[in-house]
Amino acid sequence: MKFKEYRDNQIKANNELKKKNSILEERKLEDEQALYKDSDLKFSNTQAEVEEKNKIINKLRKKLKYYESEIRDLKYENERDKEDMVGTIKELNKESKLYAGISKMILSENEIKRILEVSLWNEDNEEWKIKPFSFHDKKVNFPGIKAHQGISILKYFLS
Repeated sequence: MKFKEYRDNQIKANNELKKKNSILEERKLEDEQALYKDSDLKFSNTQAEVEEKNKIINKLRKKLKYYESEIRDLKYENERDKEDMVGTIKELNKESKLYAGISKMILSENEIKRILEVSLWNEDNEEWKIKPFSFHDKKVNFPGIKAHQGISILKYFLS
């Protein structure tokens, strides 16, 4: 999985969590309003009041069970998402180390630093813009090619 896909999935999961929290908050407010409305009733005798209060208590118990269930479900989903993200991070780290190892086999530390100095990170595309270079006698040479004619090293390695 590429970093952009990982980031998109993370944003999607956060948006879904916000929606669920918003819906739960709306339900909570509606339930509170209904409870206050029911508790303001005037009763003809104590027995009627006790019965009505018992109904309210039973409703609240059901809602409590429902919300506890929702909380368990959300915790489970969060744990599953967290495990997925940790797995993705490990996979990306492994892939990054592979490319770093390949780069170190081909290029010296100074050459890597030189390439990094002339390269630019594009936030919009989340890609490196690498100035084209070639090898001559184990030296990195940058030809007089315009930057837009170059290729992204990430696209090259990840495709």
